[in-house]
Amino acid sequence: MKRQRIISVTGSVLLVCAFVFLSISCSSSKNESAIPENNGEVSNNTENSSGSNNTENSSGTNNTEKDISDVTDNETTVQTTAIETSVPFTYSDNQKGLSLGEIGKDGDFYIGLANVRISKNVQTALKIHSSDVPKNSEVVYPIVQVYNSSNDLNDFDYDSLEVYVDSVQANAPDTTYLSAIDNIVELNFSEIDCHRMAVSTDAFVVEKGWSEMTVFCGNISWTLKKDEVNTKTYEFQSLFNVEPDYKFTEVGSKIYDGDYELIYDGFKIHTFKHSLYGKLKYALFEFTINNTSENDLDYTMVGYRMRAYRNSFLLGAPSWSMNDKIDGYANVHDVDSIRPGMSAKVYVAFEVKDSNGVFECCYDTGYINHNCIAYACTQT
Repeated sequence: MKRQRIISVTGSVLLVCAFVFLSISCSSSKNESAIPENNGEVSNNTENSSGSNNTENSSGTNNTEKDISDVTDNETTVQTTAIETSVPFTYSDNQKGLSLGEIGKDGDFYIGLANVRISKNVQTALKIHSSDVPKNSEVVYPIVQVYNSSNDLNDFDYDSLEVYVDSVQANAPDTTYLSAIDNIVELNFSEIDCHRMAVSTDAFVVEKGWSEMTVFCGNISWTLKKDEVNTKTYEFQSLFNVEPDYKFTEVGSKIYDGDYELIYDGFKIHTFKHSLYGKLKYALFEFTINNTSENDLDYTMVGYRMRAYRNSFLLGAPSWSMNDKIDGYANVHDVDSIRPGMSAKVYVAFEVKDSNGVFECCYDTGYINHNCIAYACTQT
């Protein structure tokens, strides 16, 4: 993703002022997150719960401190590293050579390799499009899960996902469509809110007959044998034992009161009949925008930075192509401007596969920088 930064100056004095202002605004907008501060807080429990799906640390790193008084004459005292107490799941202190299912830490992100799927062809988010590969080749899909442990909105770059088989780099297939397997879709570059998660995949073409695979994601790598890849459909399970304290939004609540008002009107699951792709299911957040200012409200950029989560896992980008008018509400992308003293009823739509769970929407009207002006949360 390319970022454009435009700075206009008309003199040396204005140049200094512009840089000071830009520095302050970028810093504040980047660190804001629409997720309430107490949302996503995790316990200080250092042990996995009985329902955890994590693989125990097998990298050789000791995560439990031993009291020196318990050491007998025949034992050797070993300096160990205690597991971090700010997360409720097990992770490895190592970054290299982790096992399938293990979680590593890279900066503010915890990353786990949940599964590696193997397929005979390249599958994409558009089910009508798939590509065959040569007979002596196959396609592997590493599926990674990511958790943002910081208190800020953070950028995560999935382009760092790489695959090597027998130490030889595998190539991504030549397609303009996003890769997908078992309802897990490639996310590419993503922003993840504080204490929220994401799952993503990508496709890599490899020659058959390989024996060892290394998967890289950022600074973390996993090593596995051929018999550890899976040809069966992947059933999603979270690697992270995180249970946020959600703040649900009441219908009719004023969730933003600035140069205009934003009222949360409700949530629904809508099935959209696409002319090419058939029936698609969307999670719809409905809002009323009241222009309380004395100027036209320019809304042409709204929606491009909005984010939604299902059970704390990031959904894809909001849809701009769905043009249904639902319950008198129009897609927010179809609203250009609102006159002073007037209103508009809009929805923001996110494609979903499963319509049950807790859904959150971070209402972000920033185009270059984030502002995260509002937040809505509901449960189906």
